[in-house]
Order: sequence, then structure tokens, then C-alpha cells
Amino acid sequence: MGVESTFMQSRRHTTAPPRPKIQLQDDAWLNDRAPRVQGPLQEQAEEPTILLNREDAKPSKMGALLRVNDFIGYGHPLWPAMLHISELIWRDLHNTSDAINPLDPSSVEDVRKRAVALLRTELAARQVHGLTEASLLLRGIVNEVLGYGPLKPLLQDKNVTEVIAIGPRHISIQYGDRLEEVPCYFADERHMRRVIENCLLLAKPHIRQNGPVTEAYLPDGSLLIVAMPPSVINGPVVTIRKRGTKPLTLSELVAGGTLNAPMADFLQACIQARLNIVICGNVGSGKTTLLNALCGCISEHERIVTIEEVSELHLKQKYVIQLVVNLSQSPGIDTACNLVMHARHLRPDRMIVGECRGNEAGELLRAMYSGYQGAMTTMYAQHMRDCLTRLELLCIAGGMSVPTGLLRSEIAGALDMIIYLARRADGTYKISNIAEVRGVDNSGNIKLQSIFHYRDRGVDGESGQIKGIYEPTGICPSFLSKLEAMGVQLSREIFLSNASGTLSKNRS
Repeated sequence: MGVESTFMQSRRHTTAPPRPKIQLQDDAWLNDRAPRVQGPLQEQAEEPTILLNREDAKPSKMGALLRVNDFIGYGHPLWPAMLHISELIWRDLHNTSDAINPLDPSSVEDVRKRAVALLRTELAARQVHGLTEASLLLRGIVNEVLGYGPLKPLLQDKNVTEVIAIGPRHISIQYGDRLEEVPCYFADERHMRRVIENCLLLAKPHIRQNGPVTEAYLPDGSLLIVAMPPSVINGPVVTIRKRGTKPLTLSELVAGGTLNAPMADFLQACIQARLNIVICGNVGSGKTTLLNALCGCISEHERIVTIEEVSELHLKQKYVIQLVVNLSQSPGIDTACNLVMHARHLRPDRMIVGECRGNEAGELLRAMYSGYQGAMTTMYAQHMRDCLTRLELLCIAGGMSVPTGLLRSEIAGALDMIIYLARRADGTYKISNIAEVRGVDNSGNIKLQSIFHYRDRGVDGESGQIKGIYEPTGICPSFLSKLEAMGVQLSREIFLSNASGTLSKNRS
């Protein structure tokens, strides 16, 4: 049974909440007996926003505050009236056989007319004073009936990267490297279910239901993940992972301490020389952020094909084909693998896979081994050796029935470099290691040679931040001649551990 039909059943078996007690007063501004309101009610005012308190730069002091003048949220005087009217309209619309399209301007106009009619006849709220509040109330009703409800201002804040709602009374945001609870609430679980169904209507047809979890793409490319009771015991759970708009550059990552300038120069040279690279690390370690930065180093004259399950790559080059997994496909179809296979037919100069976690790993490996250069991808891994082990297991799970030794030789022949990222205890992101893949040793294991690494130097007692340095290992990569053959010039001094200025500039 689909998630939408589940919501419909829950509505039929749930009794309606009591109407809020709203007393009528002089409502001449909305009554048929007085001149009707025309212009101001039809105008779109400034969209609601979340203001983050930045008086103290420390993240622990950061708070999220709603601008009550722009948005009707929990505790606002118009909150009961808005909820009651919006539920009446929502029920009426969803009990009809007509399909609802929240993105259709006619649907918005229909909701506004219904709201004005109800305000004139049934629920003229005592708290509504004048046209400004009336316009605010109408915008809130439209948002509740067709939009994201209390989540809207959070989704509109460009500084918020993720919104997490665990039940109606616990909503948090990911802001930078901090996860913080915010004073936004649903009235109850019934209210939360209405907003969830609004989100699913907005996401059509990009919806995939796999057991108790529903995944969908919202119109702006954000990923919506919904889990409903009884699979979760603390109420409905909603996660919206927003699609970023401006990727960081390597220079910005250097400024933020993720790597140092010599490492950035080296990585940029590796991209220009079209090396095959895997970026690995734990969840939330910055793998996609680094991949975006490395993609920014690709020449604008190259033909690039990207394959992703969630659209997170932002390439500015001219010749880019972005392939995204179709969530409406059956769960048993490995569409990421199919997209990698079809991407080869497009004859790209570069093939970028957002994340390898299934059969697409084997297909990408075949492409790299057969001559595609400059391929990049990310993988989850606990450490660099674990990255190779997981890649091997994914290839075997994907049907590559070859002897282990031969498979490892193919992996070593396809990959040039592995980059390992880690998020430190102080919340900072560091490239812990950059290593070259150097074939297979006599024992049948893939050889790795570290080129740059990050060395911890304890914790600063005052700031609590981890101190450390980036340093080269003193070993030049064997593919340096390949870089030079392709016209990429890179000073060998950056690989020397005693290179002038290498250590002094990289303390963090």
C-alpha cells in the first residue's frame, strides 16, 4: 500500500480535533456589507525567513528566532485561526476526486478564495487587525494547505543545510557543523501528517517507497525522507536534506583548514592530469564537498557526465550531463549501476559518480580499467585500507566472479589515488591522508603509499580545537612523470618534508 493511501486511511479513522474558540468582533474589512478588500490581499509580501542570532560567534550560543511579523508559527496570536481554517480547506480539497497540484497558481488562488470566504462567514478572528495581518493570515493558510507548513521558514534559510523533525514537537536544523533544536512546532501529529502529504504531492513523481521509508525529491532538488508509525515509535519522522547552491572551492577549503596550499596545488595537478581518484571517509566527513571542489578544477572544454542518487554536484562547465537515479523505479532495479553503464555510451571525457555503494562500483571500475581517465567518486570507509576492502566487496556483490588476486590487480590498475577525509572531535574537517595506489605486492595485497598526511599535535586548552600540521611524507608519487608528460608542471619540492614554508604555514 502506498504512503499516500496510508495517510488517507489515517484521516478516515481519526476524529477531528475540536475547533479553537475564536470569538467574532467587528470584521467590516472582510464582511460583504462593507467594501471588499481587493489589491492588498492579492499581493505577495516578503517570504518568511529564519533569523539566526549571531551576536556570539560561538556555535553553542547560536539560536534560531522566528520573525513573527513575517510568519505565523507556534505561539503567534493568529496560529489557532490559521490552523483551523487551513484544516477545513485541506480536508475539503483532499476529499474530492480531483487531483491537487500545489505548484499550479490556480490551486493557490482557489485556496485564497476559500479562505476569504470562510473569514467572511465563519471565522473572523479577533486577533486580525487590518489588511497587513489579513494578508499574513492568507499567506499562512496557503502555506499550510499546499506547502511545507512550519518547515517553510527553515527551508528558506540559506544557512540551514538539513531539517529534521522527530514527531510534532522536536524539530532541529543542521547549521554548519552544529545540529540545533529550533522553536518551530507542529500543533500535533495530525497537523504533521497533513504537511507530510503536502510534501509528497510537491515531490510527485519523484517518489520511492522502500518498506517503511519513503524517499522523494522536492521541486528544488532537496531530498525528502519520511518514516511513519508503526515503524517508528516516537511519531512521524521527516528529514529534508537541502540541495546546496554554491560549492566551495579548493582555495576556500584551504582557508577553512581542510587541507593546505601545497596539497591543493597537488590535487589540482592530479585533476588536470586526469587521474582516477576515490574520496573516502565516514558519514558527514565532507566527501561530497571535496568532490565538488575537485570538479571545479576540470577544464570547461571537457565533456562531463555525473551520476548521482541525490543531486549534490554543482558543475559550472559548459558540457555537463547530469544523470540522477529515478526514485519512481522499483527498489530491486539498480538504477545507479544502469546509469554508469549508459554513461559510457555518451563518451564522456570525465565520469563522476557521486557515491559508490552498490553495483555501480563494479561498473565504474570496469570503465576506469578499460581506459576512462579522470574518473572520480566517493565511498564510505573507516580508513584507507577499508576503502579498498569495501570496493572489492562491492565488486563481488555486483557479480564480478573473478579470482581475488585478479580483482585486486584490476582495482590497483584502475585507481591512481585515494583521499581520506575525517571529521575531528572539534567539528573541523581534515584531509587525513592522500595516498597513491602502487599496484599489488607479493602477498596479493594492494599497495598504498602516503604522499601527504595530517598529524595531530594535541588539543588547545583554551579553544578546545585540535592542533596539528599537514606534512608531506618526503616521497614523490610514481605518476609524477605522467603529470609532466601531460604538460602539468608541479614542483617536486612540495613533496619534501623539509620544504621551505611547508610546515610553518599549515598549523591549525
